[in-house]
Amino acid sequence: MDGGGEFRFKDSMNRDAPVEPSREELVALIAAQAAEIAALRAHIAELERRLGLNSTNSGKPPSSDGLKKPPRVASLREPSGKKPGGQKGHDGETLRQVAEPDTIIDHYPQACAECGSMLTPAMATGHSARQVFDLPEPQPPVVTEHRAHDCQCAACGVRTRATFPAGVNAPVQYGQRIT
Repeated sequence: MDGGGEFRFKDSMNRDAPVEPSREELVALIAAQAAEIAALRAHIAELERRLGLNSTNSGKPPSSDGLKKPPRVASLREPSGKKPGGQKGHDGETLRQVAEPDTIIDHYPQACAECGSMLTPAMATGHSARQVFDLPEPQPPVVTEHRAHDCQCAACGVRTRATFPAGVNAPVQYGQRIT
C-alpha cells in the first residue's frame, strides 16, 4: 500500500469533487495503515539489528568489519592494588595421593650408587611413592556383524532369507551409543 486512499467521484462528469469516504472505509484504511506501520517497524528493527553485527557478536568474518575498529570495552572491575595470582600466606590446593591406587609399579635399583655392586628386590629397605593421575586409554569400538542367512526349504525348495533386526538398516552403520 502506498499510504494514499482510493478516491471515488460523485459522478463521471465532475471529477474535481471527491466523495467523502464512509466511516467503515476510514476504519478499514486506518487498520490497513496500522498493519503496514507495524510491518515497517519490524523491518526497521531487523535492519538496525543487522547494522550492529560485527565479527565479535556474530558469525561474520573479521574481514567484513571494515577498517574502523570498534573501541574496546574497558573492564568494569576495580583494581585492588594486589598482584595477580595467589597471595602470600594463602593455603594452596593440590592433588592428594590416594590410599588405594589402581596400579602399583615397583622400581628397584640395579646396582649400588657408591660401589656398583649388584642389588636385588629382597635388599629393599623402604620406598618413596609418586602417583600419576591420568585418563584411561580409549577403548576401540565393538563391531557386531549381523548375518541374515538363507535357508532352503526341504519340502518345497524355496529359499528364504532371515530379516535383520530393527535398526540394522545399512551394510555399515554406527550403533545407538555413538552419536
